[in-house]
Amino acid sequence: MTIHQRWSTSLSSAMWLVFAMAAWAIFAPIPMGGNAAYVIVNGISMEPNFHRGDLVIVRPSSQYSIGDAVVYQNQGLGGKNVFHRIIELNIDRYVLKGDNNSWVDTYEPTNEEVIGKLWVYIPRAGSLMEKVRTPSGMALLAGVLGLFVAISLFPNRRKGKNQMNRKSIREWIGSASEKIASFFAKRSPTNPSPHKQPDRPPADLGSSSEYFFFMLGIIAFSSLILAIVSFSRPAFRTVTDNISYRHVGIFSYSTTAPQGVYDSNTVKSGDPIFPKLTCKVDVNFQYMLIAEKVKNLAATHRLTATIADPLSGWKRSIPLEEVTPFSETTTTTTASLDLCKIESLVQSFEENSASNPGFYELTILPQVSISASIQERELESAFNTGLKVRYDHNQFYVIQDEEKDPFNPTESGALGRERKEMDTLSLFGLKLNILALRIFSLLGLAGALIGMTILWQKLQKLSESDQAEFIRAKFGGMLVDVQKTKLGSSKSLIDVSSIEDLAKLAERHNTMILHEALMNGHMYYVQAEISTYRFALSTDPRLTDIP
Repeated sequence: MTIHQRWSTSLSSAMWLVFAMAAWAIFAPIPMGGNAAYVIVNGISMEPNFHRGDLVIVRPSSQYSIGDAVVYQNQGLGGKNVFHRIIELNIDRYVLKGDNNSWVDTYEPTNEEVIGKLWVYIPRAGSLMEKVRTPSGMALLAGVLGLFVAISLFPNRRKGKNQMNRKSIREWIGSASEKIASFFAKRSPTNPSPHKQPDRPPADLGSSSEYFFFMLGIIAFSSLILAIVSFSRPAFRTVTDNISYRHVGIFSYSTTAPQGVYDSNTVKSGDPIFPKLTCKVDVNFQYMLIAEKVKNLAATHRLTATIADPLSGWKRSIPLEEVTPFSETTTTTTASLDLCKIESLVQSFEENSASNPGFYELTILPQVSISASIQERELESAFNTGLKVRYDHNQFYVIQDEEKDPFNPTESGALGRERKEMDTLSLFGLKLNILALRIFSLLGLAGALIGMTILWQKLQKLSESDQAEFIRAKFGGMLVDVQKTKLGSSKSLIDVSSIEDLAKLAERHNTMILHEALMNGHMYYVQAEISTYRFALSTDPRLTDIP
C-alpha cells in the first residue's frame, strides 16, 4: 500500500464519518436532538395524496404559508398530532383542513403548536414500521441483527485481503487520539530517561501522519458540508412582528313588562319580546379596544337597527342615534328601539311586495370607527359585529350560537411590520447563525487544507532527511519492531530492491513487515511459507550495503 493509498484511506474514513454525522443531523428525530418528526398517516382525511399507513417526515420552520401540509398538536383532541393542510391565516393562528374533508378543523393552532411541515413522504413505510413493532416483527429483526453480528465474528482470511489495514471508524478515532497525543507529548519538555532504548525510533510525525490526515479530513469535510448548507440559504430572512388588538362589544337590552307575563316586571337580555305587550326597548352597548400603549385615539360610534328579509334581500335601516365621537378605549351608549315601528315596516313590505316570509332578521349594528396609534403603529379599523334578533311576526328573540355569545361579539386583529433578521440553522437542538456558519466553515476548510499542505511538505522533507522514519510514515500500520532476529542468516533469504516491493509481498502473503533497527541501518523482512524477503536500508553514507 503506497503512501497515497494510506492517506486516501484516512481521508475516505474521515469522509464517511462526517457523512454519517451529517445524515444523523438531518434525519435524527426531535426527541433525540434532531429536527425531524416521523408521523404515520392514520386516516383518510388527506387522500388522494396521502393514504393510511404512509410515513411522512416533517421539519420545523420559522414560518408556515398557505398550502403547506403540516403536523400540529390539536389541543381540542387532547394534544393529538394531526396532519392537515393550511388553507388560511388567522392573525397568529392557522386555519387547516384535510384535503379529503369538506369542513375545516375547529382548532386553530399557533406557530408554536405546529411541529413541522412536510419534508419527506414514503408510501406504505408507516405500515412496515407498525409491523416491525409487533412481537413477531421484533423477533425477526433481532434474528437478522444477530445473524449479522455472528457473520462479523468470523474473520475473512481470503488470500490477498489484508485485514490488518482495514480499520473501523472507532479504531481510527482511538488510534488518532493516541498518535496525536504522543506526537505532542514528544514536543513537551521532559527529562530524558537514562534507560531510553536507542535502537527504536520514536513515534513522531512519520508514524502519526495518516492520523493527522484523518483528523484534518474530518475538519475539511465537516467544513465543506457546513459551507454548502450555509451558502445555499439566505443570510437574512423576513419576519413579521404582529401587534395584536381586540374589539370587544357587550350588548344588553331591557324594557318594562305587564304584570303576570314574565317572572318580573322587567324584560331582561335573552328574554323574548312581544310587540303586542311592549314597543319601546332600551338597547345598551359597551365598546372596548384592548391593546397595549394606545395613543392618539379618535373614534366614533352610532347604533343602527337593520330589519331584513334573508330570502329576498330586502332590508331597511333605522339610525338609533347620531354619530358620536369618543377618545377613550372604552365607551358606553344607550338608545331606544321602537319594535312597533319595525313591525309596521314589515307589514308595509308584505303588503306592497305580496310576499310573506316566515321570519325576518333584526340586527343592532354598533358602527364603530377607530383611528389610533398602537405601539407606534397606526391603526385604522372598524367594528360592525352586531346583535342578531329574529322576528317571526309574533315575537323578537335573540338568535343563539353554541360557539359564540351573541351578546358579546369580539373581533381580533394584528398590526404587522416586516423586518429582516439573521437566518439560523437548527443543528442538534442549537440555533446557529448562518453568517457565523459561513465564516466558521471557510476558516475550517482553509485551515484543514493548509494543515494538509504543511503536513505534506514536512513529509517530503522527512523522505529526504530520514528514510527510515519516512518508511514508517508510509507503512506504519504494517510494521512490527523486532530485535536480534536471525532472519538475516536464513538460507532462503531473498533481497528486494525497494520497500514498496516488500510491502507488495507482505500484502500478497497477508503478513506483517518485520523491522529490525541496527547500528548502521535498518532491516525489513517479510516471512513467506518458504522464503524470507529482505530490504536493507543503510544510514551510514560510507556503506553501500549492510551485512
